[in-house]
Amino acid sequence: MVNAARAKSIHAELLTWAAAHSMRASSTRLQAVALSMTAMCPDSGERTLVQCGRLGAIILEIDDVMDISAGDPTLLAECRAIALGRRLFYPLTPNPHIVVALEELCNEIDSSHFRRCFADCMTGMSVEYGQRQEFLRSGKVPAYAEYLAWAVSTISTTALWAAVGALDGYPARAEHELRGAVCETGSLCVRLANDLRGFRRELAEGKPNAVLIQMHEAGVAEERARELVDAERRKHYRELSGLVSALSAGLSGWGQSVLRFCDFVTAWYEVAELSVIPAEVEEALDREP
Repeated sequence: MVNAARAKSIHAELLTWAAAHSMRASSTRLQAVALSMTAMCPDSGERTLVQCGRLGAIILEIDDVMDISAGDPTLLAECRAIALGRRLFYPLTPNPHIVVALEELCNEIDSSHFRRCFADCMTGMSVEYGQRQEFLRSGKVPAYAEYLAWAVSTISTTALWAAVGALDGYPARAEHELRGAVCETGSLCVRLANDLRGFRRELAEGKPNAVLIQMHEAGVAEERARELVDAERRKHYRELSGLVSALSAGLSGWGQSVLRFCDFVTAWYEVAELSVIPAEVEEALDREP
């Protein structure tokens, strides 16, 4: 269960920060971010929760910009440049507030591994943007394997978990391959849960996701495609549990944070998107002081 008082405190901080940085995310979505971070890292200090919350808010802001059919590919390129440590004195994107907030956050987290993961996320979003534009122009649906190869980075969880590792003091290079496998498998769990919940909305927006691609490749109706995607999500979750259990004692806490995040967010997606607070969550929050 999430510590409601802590989540409310992080939510209030995010609202203040978002207003100061001209972020457009609604209070409800920022509350979802605060709850997710608190569930993921119940034993972490406030700095970890706040910085990870700000990262979540920045990702939401970028997603909102890119959800518009025209998108803003310049924003992705400039965010990638910032993540890689370049200075942009005059951002060309019409959304410079995001670039400014990201530069501040990268400096505060101060981790080259986090920067690389965030840059990879922006690269993936650029590829995904190209796939969407091609779908809107010609109806071409990307191959399922190709889609998932980039979807692992575009869900942004690898950057989030890199931030947790840096802020909570886990060694960046320890068990590199195993940590990479944990991030990839956990990201697939979250991505597929996200696609199952958001399929109808994304289809209306002209965004091919895992469900539509399965319908196209397997030649099946929506219900069967959902079953295939959900079976794959469950398979990855079983793999994730095994990978986390294989981490050394020194990284076990980080691995449990990944598991808790996947549990919390996928359970949320079973009933709503992150723009809606499920009734059972609201009731639980109301019961706590």
